Amino acid sequence: MDGSLRLGDIVCSTAGRDKDTVYLVVSEPENHLFGVVDGKNRKFRRLKMKNGRHLEKVGRIKKRVLMTRMEAGRMDDNEVRHVLRSYTQEEGCSSDSPKKLIADILPAQEEAG
Repeated sequence: MDGSLRLGDIVCSTAGRDKDTVYLVVSEPENHLFGVVDGKNRKFRRLKMKNGRHLEKVGRIKKRVLMTRMEAGRMDDNEVRHVLRSYTQEEGCSSDSPKKLIADILPAQEEAG
């Protein structure tokens, strides 16, 4: 799945000890590894490098202001938690049902156009 992932995507981990954890992609891929953070357990100062094959895209940052801050390297962990909370309704989300989470997010994106 790594070919379609990019900076600002909200992803769900599909493998590893962190399976079902929701992250924000904050770095471009290096050898199929993406830098991801959740703002709680994985912060910018200690981001997690995750293989793109083990990530499933569930959303994207919609606010242009946040994307501009992220691209400039000025986004902080509080903003990441806020963005993820808006998609999951739970800070630093680790969902028991990522398929339900994905089903809840994608229709909202389609409505936004």
